[in-house]
Amino acid sequence: EEEWIGRHGDTILLKVKVPVVEGTDWELRGQLISLEVPLRVTVSELKATLAQLLRLPSNKQKLHSVSVGFLKDAQSLAAHNIAPGETITLAVKERGRRSRK
Repeated sequence: EEEWIGRHGDTILLKVKVPVVEGTDWELRGQLISLEVPLRVTVSELKATLAQLLRLPSNKQKLHSVSVGFLKDAQSLAAHNIAPGETITLAVKERGRRSRK
């Protein structure tokens, strides 16, 4: 983690690709959000920021990086080796959705 921060600096520009979800109060319109964030910020803290911007609760968010896979809430962006300018994809967690016959 410290080595990654030493290589890339304390703060990075991160892009978050937001999905399109209609029929909710969430602000999910397929936009690309650019955020300047500290590499030491945890994924959980990043989700809290996104929750404020998008009105999508943190517990409904999944963040995915092509290089890492799904990001773990307790770990920092540096621990995941997220690079400056990287695009993270936001997805909505679907729970308990069963098809009814």
